[in-house]
Amino acid sequence: MALTPLRVFESRNPARYTGQNSADLNTAISDFSIVSENAQGLTFTSNGQQYTVAPNGYVAWYQGQVTEVFQNENDFREVYADMAAEVGLNHVHHLTTGPGETA
Repeated sequence: MALTPLRVFESRNPARYTGQNSADLNTAISDFSIVSENAQGLTFTSNGQQYTVAPNGYVAWYQGQVTEVFQNENDFREVYADMAAEVGLNHVHHLTTGPGETA
């Protein structure tokens, strides 16, 4: 039997830190505690580790715990792609009903 690799996705979630949405991150990530926040960024703890993310950086989490922090979009895009762009499933189907056809 031939080897057939599968493409799979973890339910990992990333979000951009805008410099003003730390409360939203705190709500979305169950293991997330804000340590401090200022113009340079947000410092927080998750899964026993301390992280700092700059404004316009990204925070990625899995199963309620932060797994990675990226300081800018470039670094984030080197690792992650938007699943909607990758999958590209945007199909519209129209179903109609009517009298049956005879052969």
